[in-house]
Amino acid sequence: MRIAILGGGVAGTVLAGSLLDTPDAGGIEVSLFEQNDRLGGLHRSEEFGGLQYDIGCFLFDREHAFLRAFPFLYDSFCEVDHNSRVLSRSGRLDTFPITIAGYRRERTNLEFAGDLVALLGAKIRSRRRNTLRSYVEYYLGPRVYRTSGLKGYIERFYGRPDTEVDFAFARQRLGGLPRGAGLRKNGFRFLSDLFGDLRGAPPPSQPWPCLVRPVAGFGSVYDAVRSHLESQGVEVRTGLRIEAVERRDGGGFRIEGEGIDDRDFDMVVSTIPPGPMARLVGIETGPPPSTIRLVSLCYRFTGTLAFEDAGMLYNFTPDGAW
Repeated sequence: MRIAILGGGVAGTVLAGSLLDTPDAGGIEVSLFEQNDRLGGLHRSEEFGGLQYDIGCFLFDREHAFLRAFPFLYDSFCEVDHNSRVLSRSGRLDTFPITIAGYRRERTNLEFAGDLVALLGAKIRSRRRNTLRSYVEYYLGPRVYRTSGLKGYIERFYGRPDTEVDFAFARQRLGGLPRGAGLRKNGFRFLSDLFGDLRGAPPPSQPWPCLVRPVAGFGSVYDAVRSHLESQGVEVRTGLRIEAVERRDGGGFRIEGEGIDDRDFDMVVSTIPPGPMARLVGIETGPPPSTIRLVSLCYRFTGTLAFEDAGMLYNFTPDGAW
């Protein structure tokens, strides 16, 4: 079976590597096509002033699919203890994503009591947990969900009101709520946080042991991935411009484009955006979906961090302003 994979980013390279581990890999021919002159897609590093700045995922746990697909990368990735902090509405720092002590300092006694009552009410009202809002409110309560800034953060992240966010899609990013905020699982921790607040203790630091790419940037990572795939028999082609994908009358598909020589394949798997893929197969898609502009800020400095030992600051304020 001849399989073509369109797109040489994370998804395309992981798929190509995974196909090599299937029981029938001996009968599979895999071709990986990427229009850029290098693998990685949108996952890459850009060099400024002699340093590599990353676009895309840059923190990996040891079970990440990218590392599992290419385990030789473990030797080149670096172990770090990553510590995330949250910037609160009053300008204080808290442990990511939230602690009872940190949240308590932002509220009056009356407000905090109201938050607890609202949480208990949500245990009954939102017990079905079949929408994004009811799922979050069941574990945090409606007032904590709103005043902690999580509601605003979710709506900024998805670019729409939380009532319009597909629950199954969003739950992938919120799957840690039952473990992180469930009352039965965290009763002792909640009491510890609360009494720590009464004693004036700072929020505890909770570093996450994870892996980051080597100093040379993701370019070196994907160079190694390409060498590995090619050594396993995968045809890797970069710098290609595909013009069309057509279904053959007798079955299979033909890929047309400069340098591809009208190749036939039994299966074509696309990891490129739906819009460009629809154009390749001749499907009218109508107006493109609305998008928002994302800006990456890269900086370097010498001296002491103003935000203690945090490797990253999350802004959960309702309006997103710093």
